[in-house]
Amino acid sequence: MATIVMFLVTIVTLYANKGGAFEQKMSGNHYMATQAFKAAQAGIDYSIAWLSTAGNPNGAAWKIPAGTTGAVWVSDNSYSPYNQKNTSSIAGQTIGNYAVNVTLWRNASRPTVIEIVSSANGDASSTIRQIVNVLTLSFDVPTVAPLVVNGSISGVTGNPDITGADAAGNAVVSSAAPGNIDMGHMNYTGNVVANGFTGTAWDYLFGISKSDMATIANYQSGGPTAGPIYYYDDTTVSNYQPASIGTSSNPVILVFDITSGSCPKINGGKTIYGIVYCGQGFDMQGWGGTTIYGSLVIDTNLTKFTANTNLGSNTNANNPSSYSATPIVTRIIGSWRDF
Repeated sequence: MATIVMFLVTIVTLYANKGGAFEQKMSGNHYMATQAFKAAQAGIDYSIAWLSTAGNPNGAAWKIPAGTTGAVWVSDNSYSPYNQKNTSSIAGQTIGNYAVNVTLWRNASRPTVIEIVSSANGDASSTIRQIVNVLTLSFDVPTVAPLVVNGSISGVTGNPDITGADAAGNAVVSSAAPGNIDMGHMNYTGNVVANGFTGTAWDYLFGISKSDMATIANYQSGGPTAGPIYYYDDTTVSNYQPASIGTSSNPVILVFDITSGSCPKINGGKTIYGIVYCGQGFDMQGWGGTTIYGSLVIDTNLTKFTANTNLGSNTNANNPSSYSATPIVTRIIGSWRDF
């Protein structure tokens, strides 16, 4: 009887030891898997913080066509529905015992929608995916002429000047035919490009809509008219007071998105480094000694250019990659997954 009892006790002890070892192994595996998961999630969080920093997704390397010299995006169709991959913008990191690598994916037809794929590898492995929408400044031209007009140019008197040109050698780009461009008394150096674009001057220049630009401006710490984007619409344009804004190293964007009346007159000898956009009712009579280093963009005919206004070129202000604003990164609901 004693022998049987000892035998049973031995079996129970061995089983208990085996079960304990199994549970210990399971606990260890769970711990390592949890650590890998946390490391991969840290890669997602870091990537979103990087994308939310002004200058990162605004840089030239991010915006130039995939596959060209200096681009961070390359063509890759291996992960549907995307066709472009970026493995260089966000460097690999070591978090604890785990190597974390991030790959960004997008489709060229919807470049603001980006899937972040973060993989952690070490004692265990984990991959987490998150799709975000990155709203940032975007331009459709590599360089900006000092004067862009959607329509005809006429009635140029006084002593207005265009000193210099953009990187393409253009002083003026207009949507009008040559016969509808009368430079009059304007002194200029560089090319006058007729039939330079179709559609609006806004769409010729910017790669985002007016509503998106307004959204970015609204997210600025000081509000929509605090800079570096100064966005005025029909409800706020009456608050505009001419002022010298921007610098050679930090150009700004001044937008008058109005649907009635005329754009405010910038007078009093003010100096602006950046882009000034007027969407309606443009009459330059009374501008008086204004200097714009960058570009004056008009979405209507240009008439009564009578003031001694100066439009000058500037290495930064005529270069779209010099403009930066804090991007708005939004996680797309339901897009997070760990498989």
